[in-house]
Amino acid sequence: MKFDFELFCFMNVRIRRKDGEVAPLLLNYPQRRYAQLLQQLFFSGTPTKIILLKARQWGGSTLTQAFFAWVQLYHRRGWNASVVTEVQDQARHIQGMYETLADEYPDGAITLRPYQGSQNVRYVEETESYIGVASVQNPNAVRSYTYQMLHLSEVGLWPSTTKVSAESLAQALLAGLPSLPHTVCIMESTAKGVGNYFHRAWQAAERGDSNFNPLFVSWFEIEEYQTAVEDQAAFVESWDEYEKMLWKMGATIEAIAWYRSKLKDFTGDRWRMQSEFPTTAQEAFQSTGRRFFGAPAIQVQRESNVRHPIMHARIKSKASEGADALKDLNLVADDNGPVWVWTPPQDDPYQIIAPGHVARNRFCGFADFGGKSDGADWSVVTIVDRLPMLRGGVPEVAARYRAHLRPDLFAWDAAKLAQLYDGALLAYEINRHRHDRGDNIRGFEPEWSLAVLDEVRGAYDNLYMRMSQSRADEKEDLEIGFHMNTATKPMVLAVMDRCLEEEEYVERDFRACDEFDTFENKEDGTLGAVDGCHDDIVISTSGALWLALSYMNPVSVTPTKRAKPTKAVGAAIFG
Repeated sequence: MKFDFELFCFMNVRIRRKDGEVAPLLLNYPQRRYAQLLQQLFFSGTPTKIILLKARQWGGSTLTQAFFAWVQLYHRRGWNASVVTEVQDQARHIQGMYETLADEYPDGAITLRPYQGSQNVRYVEETESYIGVASVQNPNAVRSYTYQMLHLSEVGLWPSTTKVSAESLAQALLAGLPSLPHTVCIMESTAKGVGNYFHRAWQAAERGDSNFNPLFVSWFEIEEYQTAVEDQAAFVESWDEYEKMLWKMGATIEAIAWYRSKLKDFTGDRWRMQSEFPTTAQEAFQSTGRRFFGAPAIQVQRESNVRHPIMHARIKSKASEGADALKDLNLVADDNGPVWVWTPPQDDPYQIIAPGHVARNRFCGFADFGGKSDGADWSVVTIVDRLPMLRGGVPEVAARYRAHLRPDLFAWDAAKLAQLYDGALLAYEINRHRHDRGDNIRGFEPEWSLAVLDEVRGAYDNLYMRMSQSRADEKEDLEIGFHMNTATKPMVLAVMDRCLEEEEYVERDFRACDEFDTFENKEDGTLGAVDGCHDDIVISTSGALWLALSYMNPVSVTPTKRAKPTKAVGAAIFG
């Protein structure tokens, strides 16, 4: 049993079933998958870290407590465990699982007693170890001792407010866990919308950007979701495309029959059904109930197009602003740089441009202003490459700049990046920084002068200009920038939505997909990010695609001609 966790569960662990009877812990299929991963990681010599996305109740928390007991009894003495949940009642429920295990353990080999009079921390005499429980509202109980095993339960429900931050608390608890062999951290939850800390942690694990191993259990892996089928051949003939996909993914005929029957309880609303009984992790996270962009289209981008940038960089130039800002331009590699590059400025990945020729109207960019403080919106400029359109392809994201920066300096950096990309057409989004940004809660920046855009215009001459008219009896005039308002915002977002649904552009950046997943229709009829999230990349990309597909002249490749120097002359070097 020291080397077979599943055998330990059946021989030594007793659980209280739904009917109230106490019975051996005979693992079901999802539990066997989970147990296999636990044991594999435990004996690997590295810390055991799993993020568990649950579909309904199949005993994941029960198995976690059994695993803690197995480690304490067979492998490490003085190896303490902590459990943190959203509310205290959940913590007590999980503590009750361990108490049942101790009470029913063969020969009474586990004895629990309160630690220093606390009902939240118990001392296991036989293993000289502690197991404590706490809630998000009162996490201090687990801080009274060191711990080597940590169970964070229903993290998707943990609040993120000005008083309590799910991310800050989770990171503080994780910081208290030593990085040693046989240490264990389990972060588990059902999916509760997108944009929260658990959602971001899951995505990082899926991308391989964290030390956590992701484990998702689909509804059809839970044995009780089965319905007998008398005429299987006729039933199979009646399958729709989604049911055929379920079969390919491993669902049995009986499971598909159960799914079809259960769908009637949701009056055929597939989206609601997927929220309660997800087939994939993407379905589990797909909704806050008001999402704007379709989840399947975003998943196509994640699976087919998203990739790590070939370079993280910062922009180097002769001056940060002013007349010399666009001279001696260079992208310098920097792991912490604000510029992510997928297609370098002089690169031609599709070998479309013949020697002695140059591409015209190839790049465009759209700049969305944020602020300089950490809590402010991000300042983002997205550069789109239109060259693939010459071969029947679609626009691709070539580079993206994202930073917290003083808006006037960001305006210059946006122009520098556009200059590096063949003097790309650059549009500044100009509505939000006209207004008071002094919001202490979200960290918005105060109003700043638009005069800097006139200075940029004097140095960079390929800026988007809009027709403006102050009064009906006055002549229209050209003004710098794209005015994002109640008429133009739905227009550019409609282009973005079409491009996602019809796969009419290539997104390289996982951060963009994260924002698409958290962009929603608000209850007041407006559009924006889920509370606590950002939509700056959404706006920047939507604007860039509108320029690329609805505004600019067609891209072309023409023989190189000696052109007169422009005001934006400067060495545009990548290296």
